[in-house]
Amino acid sequence: MAPYTSTKWAVVGFSQAVRHEAASHGIQVNVLCPGYVDTKLIDEVFEPTASYVRGSFRRNTKALQPRLLTPEVVARKAFSGIERDKPVIIVGGFAHLSARAMGVAPAVVRAGSRLQAIREERQSRKGA
Repeated sequence: MAPYTSTKWAVVGFSQAVRHEAASHGIQVNVLCPGYVDTKLIDEVFEPTASYVRGSFRRNTKALQPRLLTPEVVARKAFSGIERDKPVIIVGGFAHLSARAMGVAPAVVRAGSRLQAIREERQSRKGA
């Protein structure tokens, strides 16, 4: 998960930097930050190892965000955010909560991420 998460952070930072540079050329840059979306990625986050418990990421995700977003909802919100030229388009309650928490209490968000990683690790050991 570390490469996935770090690249998401990089895309947000890069998009915000490019937005400022591109504006003088009439180019609009927005970045989309949805919560968990009900797609194949939830079930196939990474290449499973022999000890990986199939479906554990979906279960853990639903513990954080009980109702997964649909691709249609994300697309509709993305288009709306682009039309309004929002710099960062956040979709879904969990994503909004995470973004706000990161600004107000980053230590709490880091602790939650640690707990999620521990949960995944324990579940993968059970499958071994």
